[in-house]
Amino acid sequence: MRYALEQPEYVEVIGDLLRGPDPIVVSSINLGEVHYTVARRKGLASAEKIWDDICNRGKVEAPTLELTRNAARIALTSRILWADAHAAATAIAHGGVLWCGDKHLNKPGPWKRLDLRKPGMPPRTSRMK
Repeated sequence: MRYALEQPEYVEVIGDLLRGPDPIVVSSINLGEVHYTVARRKGLASAEKIWDDICNRGKVEAPTLELTRNAARIALTSRILWADAHAAATAIAHGGVLWCGDKHLNKPGPWKRLDLRKPGMPPRTSRMK
């Protein structure tokens, strides 16, 4: 989300993904991070709109203890931020694709990812070493 806020041309790409046919599952931790970031940069009204759009389009779930443990393992072994590790763990738990524009989430890891910095690229996956 931070990438989209800094690169407005990708707001349309994210909007297309949100309107697409694939189900969306979002960790409540990541939804909170999006709300906070958008509110700080674009204002509370924009943050509330994105919150509603995501909640109306997808399933928001609180992380379970097992998912939280998996996120901790991912954060430790992949050296990524805590909220990003929850996004990765959620994608893995659902066999889904993590939409990301952060280069640290696009490095090798056990999650499938769609690099939003490269629209049109197919999802990639790689194994942790």
